[in-house]
Amino acid sequence: MTESPSTRNIRASLPACALFAAVLAAAPLALCMPLNSDTALFDVQAAEVLKGGVMYRDIVEPNLPGVVWIHLLIRSVAG
Repeated sequence: MTESPSTRNIRASLPACALFAAVLAAAPLALCMPLNSDTALFDVQAAEVLKGGVMYRDIVEPNLPGVVWIHLLIRSVAG
């Protein structure tokens, strides 16, 4: 017995619908969470770089600089 095209389309879209529902359910919780100390540290590091400081010389940072770059982008655009 073969499936009709509409049944295949519905079955193929179920994982995407489940993912969308999970993201929709978790979004309010994620938005209400307070910032942790890491986020505050990244913001201080970004502010120091914007004032002319150099990563890994003037600022203690044990991690890769990717998150600080995001904070630099946000600080340079939004202040």
